[in-house]
This record gives sequence, structure tokens and C-alpha cells, in this order.
Amino acid sequence: MTAAKDRLQAASTRWLEVQREALAIMLGAVSPGSSAAGSSGNSSEEDLAEGHRWITRISRMALDWVVERSDPLRPVLFGSQDEYNKLMGDNPDVTYHFCVLDPSRRYRLHGSRGGATYVGLTFGSDIFGGNQRLGGTTAQYDLDSFHLPADGDFELTLGGPATAGNHVELPPDTAHLAIRETFHDRGTQQPASMTVDLLDTVEPPRLKADDFARSLDRAGNFLLTVVNMCVQTYEMTGLLVNALAGASGESHAEKDQGEMSGHSNAEMHYMGGRFRLEPGKVLEIRIPPVKSPFTYWGLTLLNPWLESYDYRFRRISMNDRQARRDGDGGWTLVVAAEDPGGPNWLDTGGRSEGMMLLRWVKVTDPPLPECRLVDP
Repeated sequence: MTAAKDRLQAASTRWLEVQREALAIMLGAVSPGSSAAGSSGNSSEEDLAEGHRWITRISRMALDWVVERSDPLRPVLFGSQDEYNKLMGDNPDVTYHFCVLDPSRRYRLHGSRGGATYVGLTFGSDIFGGNQRLGGTTAQYDLDSFHLPADGDFELTLGGPATAGNHVELPPDTAHLAIRETFHDRGTQQPASMTVDLLDTVEPPRLKADDFARSLDRAGNFLLTVVNMCVQTYEMTGLLVNALAGASGESHAEKDQGEMSGHSNAEMHYMGGRFRLEPGKVLEIRIPPVKSPFTYWGLTLLNPWLESYDYRFRRISMNDRQARRDGDGGWTLVVAAEDPGGPNWLDTGGRSEGMMLLRWVKVTDPPLPECRLVDP
């Protein structure tokens, strides 16, 4: 009993220390002259307050994902992000699901597809292990690439021997499934209803000291990994002021760029940058007509912690069907601190600086947007 008590106390103490480390990283990112402090050299009160809130949110997500729902023998496919839980550039048009898996086991993913424009299944390696070389995406599928009945109900087996129906082989280093439902219009498109079941028989769980301590250690690893990745990503956007550039999710996955960025959806293309408004100016983003077929694009405004602005109360994102088209079939979006009086306004809520993230789904050679500061 003494050894278990010591192990639990050490893990709990370390968890408190990790939260302090995460807070220190955030505060360092907003120190005078830092990249997150912006062109003025000082962070806004709003960015600072959101930074403190962000640490509490990521800490809560780490406990929920890793301590509570990371048992691959009792899988839970859960909604991983929403308006209160945002991770590394969330998209308001996407419903995110997550489930931990063991590649040596057999599972069943089943439910109703719903009416989302795109449902992507991303299988990935361990994201909770800390600073190891964790690989990234192990397999990528579009749910519509499987045989789905006309009523939308579906069933896929995951892992184990191939079955006669829809089956996904789990590569040996697979540790989780992330599902992205991408919507053009949540008001008219029905969300999916999905569940993951273990097909093997296992005994009911009993919590052991070593298991809990290990999960708390891994939650700390996840917290620090996310905080460092977000701070570094926003810092890099300082090299792309009032511009957008990027690469496909497939290239991120192939290059294994870190624990988290290597887990990109391989059927998406990502373009990021930073907006920086001057007094009396707005940022005009011109997306040229797309010559090849594509499924979706959506642009989202983010704070320095890679959280979307509060989309419950402001228009901070827009997709290809929501935006009014130009005469040539392209789109012109306007990023502004106040209403410029025209279409396609993305509302910064009075902020003059932040991040932009443009996602494309199933596109070949997407056009590079043209950004420029103009009079409203």
C-alpha cells in the first residue's frame, strides 16, 4: 500500500507542476516583445485573459481524454471539441469525435451517417506519450468510400481479420480514431450518430494505482505537447503577415512533423497566416475560382492560442457555400474589426491581429489566396 500511495502522490504532484509549466509557457508567449504580443509589443487584455482560460481548458481536456476515456478495452467515441473545448485550430463547421484503440483488438464502428458534406476517418498513433517520435496519421478514409445503404446506416469492422463487409485494417502503431464531420450548413444538414464497440470479451475494469498514475503522467505529456505546439505555431505565423500559405494534410502526415501536426487529415489542405490590421484598413482575401473539383473550403479566425473566436456571437468563419461569389466565380472575404458594410465580413471583434486558417477538403492544387490591406 505504501508504494501505491507514493506513486499516486508523485503523479498528482507532477500534474500540478505540469500545469504551472504550461502557464509559464503561455505567459512567456505574451511577454513584451514576443511574437504573440503582436506588432504593438504588448498583448491585449483579451488575448491574455483567453490565454489563462486556454490553460484551464486544455488541462480539462487532457484529464477528460487521457484519464477518463483512454481505455481501448472499453472504447468511447466522444465529441472531443465544441464551443468550450477547442484544440489547435478548431473549425466551427466541423464536429469532432475521438476514440482510443488497440490495433491488436477488433472493433465495430456503426451508426447513421447523417448529412454532413464530408465525414473523414483519421487513424493515428499515440498522441499522449510526450516527446517520443510518434509518427502521426496511420490511415485515412472517407466514410463515403465504403458501401453505405441508402438509409445511411452503416457498419465497419476495425482491426482483426478482414470481414465480408466494410473493413479497416489497423496498422500496428494505430492508437486512436479521429472523425471529422464537415458541414456547409448545420441548420439543414443532419449530424451523424456513431458508436465504437469492442468485439472481444473483457472483464470489467478495476482502477489500480499504477494505471491511474500512468494516465495522469500521460495527461501531463499531452498538456505540455499541445501548449508548446500552439505557441510555436502562432509564432511561425508572424512570418506570414496578411498572407496565407500551407500544404496538404497528406504531406504533414508523411513528414511526421511533430506529435500533433503529423495527425492531420490526409484528405485536407491547410493554409495559415496572420492578419494584422492597420487603423482604418480591412484585410481583403481574394480566393480565385477553383479549376478542379473540391468538396469544401472554410476560413476561420483564431486567437494566439489557436482557438477560434467565439462563433456563438460573431461571424468568425465562412465556407464556400456561405460566401457570396464574385462575378468570375471566385470569392472575396473581408477581415475587419468593424462592419465594413459589404458581404463576406469576418468579424475580429475589434481585434487588430490574430491568426487565419483556411482548410480545403478533397482538392487538387488549390489556388493561393491573394491578401491585401484596403480601405473599407
